[in-house]
Amino acid sequence: MLSKVVVAGGGIGGLTASIALRKVGVEVTVIEPYNVKDAKGSGIALWRNGLRVMETLGVRGRLEERGSYMPARMCYMSKSGATLAAPGDGFGKTHPILCLHRNDLAGVLKEAAV
Repeated sequence: MLSKVVVAGGGIGGLTASIALRKVGVEVTVIEPYNVKDAKGSGIALWRNGLRVMETLGVRGRLEERGSYMPARMCYMSKSGATLAAPGDGFGKTHPILCLHRNDLAGVLKEAAV
């Protein structure tokens, strides 16, 4: 088993990897030349699988404090205009989608990774 790892990049992927590695006892050093507050980007949506990962990493609650869940009633249209899905009531409970700013996600991950 690895005991020490250097993660090149402190973005969302690098920070997530860092937290996961620390949870299994690996000593991690993250190298990132930019400040998270200066990160570019806008909104990001975490679907069910991403939320499971964040739950496992112990940061889902902090993300929920900074974001909001997408409304339950959503419709998706194909290029032809046909309805692909009309989830209706309950969609938000069975398929949660947490929307937040990318910098909020990166900030929460950074707090957990340090």
